[in-house]
Amino acid sequence: MNASQVLNTYYQDGTLPVDLHYIAAQVNIKIEYINAPDDYCGELDTDVDPILIKVNKNHAETRQRFTIAHELGHYFLGHGSRNRIIDNRSNMYSYDPVEYLANDFAAKLLMNEIYINHLLKHKKINNLSDVANKFNVSLDAAKIRCKNLGLL
Repeated sequence: MNASQVLNTYYQDGTLPVDLHYIAAQVNIKIEYINAPDDYCGELDTDVDPILIKVNKNHAETRQRFTIAHELGHYFLGHGSRNRIIDNRSNMYSYDPVEYLANDFAAKLLMNEIYINHLLKHKKINNLSDVANKFNVSLDAAKIRCKNLGLL
């Protein structure tokens, strides 16, 4: 199931920012905020009932939201249990296509193209800061998403 399908199935009201807790509850996923080292973002545990997403409570809210969306991506894309460790040594040799797909899913879930285009058309957002604020994501996430949509 892709991000648009998830929004259409589990989040029809379209209010922003997207309520990730609501979507998780629709598929019986529990979200738990834990105290963890800075290099730990979160993880999806499909081996428990209910399924659990753990999130580092020490990170900024925007990073937490991206982590939850990322872990929901693993769930809806059928990747099974995964965890996210920030690796500042990442390079082309450590590229993980599964993580790329989960990141792409997260961006599309948090900043759906239809929502962005609607807000641009009605002049409710004018710049990257407006995008980041409206969707409650980081400025970097907004910039990457808008660039990928050909808006920058």
